[in-house]
Amino acid sequence: MKKFCQYILVLVISILFGIGIGTFMTEFEIDKLFKHRIDYATIIGLFALAMLFSVTLHELSHAFYFWINKVPLRFVAIFLFGFYKDDKKWKFIFYPNKITLRGGIAIPDLPAVNNESQFKKIRKVYSRALLFAPIISFVEAIVAMVAYATLLFSELITKYTNASVFLVFCIFAGFTMFFHRF
Repeated sequence: MKKFCQYILVLVISILFGIGIGTFMTEFEIDKLFKHRIDYATIIGLFALAMLFSVTLHELSHAFYFWINKVPLRFVAIFLFGFYKDDKKWKFIFYPNKITLRGGIAIPDLPAVNNESQFKKIRKVYSRALLFAPIISFVEAIVAMVAYATLLFSELITKYTNASVFLVFCIFAGFTMFFHRF
């Protein structure tokens, strides 16, 4: 019964999210963008660029929170690219056969835990770092929405069509990452 209620909750949230996206597209007249005959290659490229930007921002937010709290990082990966710490030096790796399909990961180099107070401190920092990045993704979506609205209401949307499409994809990616993490 508990699983059934969870599925219903996810379904209701997905429906509400779809209604919100539809309302957004209607209110902000996104269909105007596609009257200017943007080719498919440009749309796919802008989508890939927006996803790369959003995932990079998200993963670097995790890494930044760990850095603020003086927890060293061991590994950060974004799609095909990775950075790892080896003998106090950061090294870059490219690994096309181990693509991170979910976007990326930031792995801290957590110290050994010797007592309960250390465990509580590390758990607090780690859990807050996990929450920090979705909040940054939400802020990214809001900033992109404000930038898109600015272009729309200043009538510059037709002049900066590619930027407008990129902003729409950033809005989508930011909200998706935010809601997916919660």
